[in-house]
Amino acid sequence: MTPQIEQKLLTNPGNPSRVPGFLTLFNVDANVETPGQSEAAKACSDTWNVNIDNANDCPAAAAMTIEEGDQYNQHAGDLVTLVQQFTAKFITGDEPLEGIEAFQQKLLDTGIEDCIAAKQSAYDRYMARD
Repeated sequence: MTPQIEQKLLTNPGNPSRVPGFLTLFNVDANVETPGQSEAAKACSDTWNVNIDNANDCPAAAAMTIEEGDQYNQHAGDLVTLVQQFTAKFITGDEPLEGIEAFQQKLLDTGIEDCIAAKQSAYDRYMARD
């Protein structure tokens, strides 16, 4: 089955000043009600939020050192872009799901392990505090 995108999502009818919805599809905050949102979209937030417990969030007080922050920031922007691009490709079918291993390798090549190490060090220090 080929994914289908509603025309409304592509054009944002009635509000030409807004960026087409497809471009912001992956930056949606399910906790914020968007003006002009359909009833079906509003009903989705209950499903999206039912399993959110933040149990796996890194504590905000787990601060990285300057060096760790530099290491993280060196790669984070490229990683976010890569994830957004491939998410769109997987959803639309432009990239077959068999391409996930190649995508994972691109994440490794782009420095995801450095980002994980920086966050892990900050978390470990936070958990070791007295």
